Amino acid sequence: MSYLVDGVCMAEEMLSLTKEITMKENLDEALGIVLKDYLERKIADCKEEIKKYEAKYGMSFEEFERRKKRRSMERFKLKTITLIGAEL
Repeated sequence: MSYLVDGVCMAEEMLSLTKEITMKENLDEALGIVLKDYLERKIADCKEEIKKYEAKYGMSFEEFERRKKRRSMERFKLKTITLIGAEL
């Protein structure tokens, strides 16, 4: 059997397991705990991934972003100049 929880259909077993894992009887509270834990783990995974890339490329993520934005702006300017030149 399935239940509709805030517009999302969830299996009864899943809801029961969520309550059991969190030791909360209130379903909203239990789902909130599970979701928060999941998101914290995903964020930690992303931070680890960023650290790998920072080590691989020898720069911080912020420096990578700055360089990427600068290159994007340079390409945009070049395309604009090329288009304007083509119209002349």
